[in-house]
Amino acid sequence: METYDNQKETNNSNKPRHLVLADIGNSAIKLGIAEIETAEIHQYITCETIQDCHEQFKSMPSSQIFYSSVRRGFKVESLMPNSSWRIISAEHFIDMDLLNFKVGLDLGIDRKLACLAACEVVEQPFLVITMGTATTLSLVLDNTCKFSVIFPGLGLSVKAINNNTRIMVEPNFDYLQNPSQTTNVQDSVNAGVLFSTVFAIEGWINYFGRQEQYLPKVVLSGGYSELISRFIKVEHIIVPNLTIKGLLKLFVNSKIRKMIQDQT
Repeated sequence: METYDNQKETNNSNKPRHLVLADIGNSAIKLGIAEIETAEIHQYITCETIQDCHEQFKSMPSSQIFYSSVRRGFKVESLMPNSSWRIISAEHFIDMDLLNFKVGLDLGIDRKLACLAACEVVEQPFLVITMGTATTLSLVLDNTCKFSVIFPGLGLSVKAINNNTRIMVEPNFDYLQNPSQTTNVQDSVNAGVLFSTVFAIEGWINYFGRQEQYLPKVVLSGGYSELISRFIKVEHIIVPNLTIKGLLKLFVNSKIRKMIQDQT
C-alpha cells in the first residue's frame, strides 16, 4: 500500500469531516482524502486490497465518498468497515461538465474523469495517456473527446507472457536504457514489452501530426508514466492521480455540489 501525504496530520481530537474521492480501478483502488468544506486534497493513497482500505477508513469519522468504478458489480460499501458513510457515484454527474464526448465513443468513467482533469492543466488539443492495467489514449479537441484507443499495459503484457510461455519475466524495466540492450531472452522480452509501448505511443502521436496536421500536447498519468517519460521523445507532462483530480473537478462544480447537498 502506497501513501502520499502532503500535509501534517491533524489533531485526532479535532479531525475535519472528510470527503474521500475514490478511483476503483481493475488492479488497485486510489483514494484522495480532502476536507469536506474546502474540497482540497491533502493526501493520496493507493490500496492494493480491500483490507488496505479498511485500515485507512477505520480511523476516519463518518463522512462521504464520491467515487468512480470500472469494476462491474463492485460493492463500494466493502471499502469501509462500517456502513455510516454516505456513498455517491460520479457516474450520475459526468455529463454535467462542460467537456463533451463524441456520440458513440465508448469511454470508461475513469478515462472521462482523466480528460476532465487534464483540461485544467493543458491547452487543447491534447492526448491523455493513462498507464494502468491497460495503456489508453484519449484525444481532446474543440472541447470534445473525439478519439480512443486501448492496448495492454506493461504489467498485463508481462502477465500474458508469463502465463502462456516458458519465459518468466519480472516486470522490472528500470535497467533498460535502449532498445538494443538484449543480451539474453529476458532482456529481449523486457525490451520488447517496454519499447513496443514507447513506439506505439510515439506512433499514435505522430499519426495525428500526419493525418490531422497537428501534434497534440501529451499528458501522462498512471503507474508507469515516470518510466515511459524517460523514453518518449515528444514533449509531454506527467500529472499523477488524474482520475482523482477529475472526481474533485466534478465535486466542486457548483451545480453538482448543490445537488449533492440537497440530497443530504
